[in-house]
Amino acid sequence: GTIRMTERSEGYVTSLPYSDHFHKDLSPHAMAYAALCHGHTAPGTQTFRYCELGAGHARTTIMLAAANPQAEFWANDFMPSHIADAQALADAVEVGNLNLCLDSFEEYLARDLPKFDFIVLHGILSWVNARNRDLLRQFLRKNLAQGGLVYASYNAMPGWASVTPLRELMQAFLVGDPTPSPDRIMQAARYAAQFARLGAPGLPDTPILRQVATALPNRSPNYVAHEFLNANLTPFYAHQIIADMAKADLDFVGRANRTDMIARLAMPDSFRTMAGQSTTPAYRETLFDFAAGTTLRQDLFARGAARVSQTDRTEMLARQIFALTNSKAHAVAVFKNHSRATQLPIAEIEEICSQLENEARALGRLSERQSDALGLLTTEGLVQVVPGAEVNNRCSHLNAILADRAIDAGQGEVLISPITRNGVRLVWVELVFIKAIADGSDPVTSAVEASARLKNSDEPALSDDDGAITARFEEFQRFLFPVLKRLQLLRSSGGG
Repeated sequence: GTIRMTERSEGYVTSLPYSDHFHKDLSPHAMAYAALCHGHTAPGTQTFRYCELGAGHARTTIMLAAANPQAEFWANDFMPSHIADAQALADAVEVGNLNLCLDSFEEYLARDLPKFDFIVLHGILSWVNARNRDLLRQFLRKNLAQGGLVYASYNAMPGWASVTPLRELMQAFLVGDPTPSPDRIMQAARYAAQFARLGAPGLPDTPILRQVATALPNRSPNYVAHEFLNANLTPFYAHQIIADMAKADLDFVGRANRTDMIARLAMPDSFRTMAGQSTTPAYRETLFDFAAGTTLRQDLFARGAARVSQTDRTEMLARQIFALTNSKAHAVAVFKNHSRATQLPIAEIEEICSQLENEARALGRLSERQSDALGLLTTEGLVQVVPGAEVNNRCSHLNAILADRAIDAGQGEVLISPITRNGVRLVWVELVFIKAIADGSDPVTSAVEASARLKNSDEPALSDDDGAITARFEEFQRFLFPVLKRLQLLRSSGGG
């Protein structure tokens, strides 16, 4: 395969499919919770209409449709391979509440579609040209219901400014090669990363650039091509996107998660004070992005969403039910081992994890530090909201298909919990343990044998000669197994 950009693609890479991932923040329940945290109402999350624009393989939308059979889901993409893969997976698990369309944004805009309560755009704003951004604004103006929410993520300035030279190095490496192969793409990525590590004076010496350069050679060529080689890659300042969305009659609600929280907690008081005195959300958010060096924003917008009083918001949040998605020990360790652990509310994180360790429950009224702790946990996906309605579980078959594919590929995978109706990431050996338990096989032997069957893996085959796999399974059985059981992520006997 080679990179190809056709006239229809308008500068977008079409010859390599985009990476196939689940994104937890696109969940309508996560969006509604985030809106409430910002003091806004959200559409009802029992019966609703949801649309993902530029959905790629539509993995997120398919999984959400399986977990929310009472809702309608729609998605478009203009790449035939993406829609074909998505339709095959949807058909395999008989997801009947999903409408997939092989459409460009212009073609999708021309369709007679229903009004949507939730519309999501993951990364799209930064990857398309100005004409398509205008089409997206028209789509939002035409098809978002009153009171509806929009999720939009995009490459953000000023943090992305230090990454742009890395992209230019890759683009320069590929000049004269309009259709580079995947190997050639990765060669460009390795050379750019190597040059960055040399500390060239022309490259900004920032933590963000060092982080991206370190990870780049280990990415897939598909990821590199779509994230760095699209002709229209454009990062934006928050105030630009807020102004753009206003043209579609959308108001800024706030960030869709708290990825900014660690940076905010570590900020000098002078920065926080100045941002707190800002007169508009656009100015405040842009100030914070300069202080934090933000590279990716995930924002919520609404059409006519009512404000919730502080009293009502506090009471509604106090009644919200949450579930832990991993063991308490793992969740706490994520933050204890963080480079800024001394600035994080570790005691409050432990307290919340203790409350959720044995059951999903409401947390009641929280202090400011407890709210910060909960924000960190939900942003990492270690705690998720639990919708209140009766669950109709159509997730088991989908999870079995996804897990079997991942086991054969030697990869971890995100499975969809019918309890939180959101994705939970598991590593490869955990997927093997779950399958072995369902099949009535010995989990340790299964892990060793599955490892030996892996092809094209750089990892050495697993062995339990030193008892490491046995110890790993005992840890899994003691700590993670009860959590997965509560989340209904264990497979039924026979692997279904």
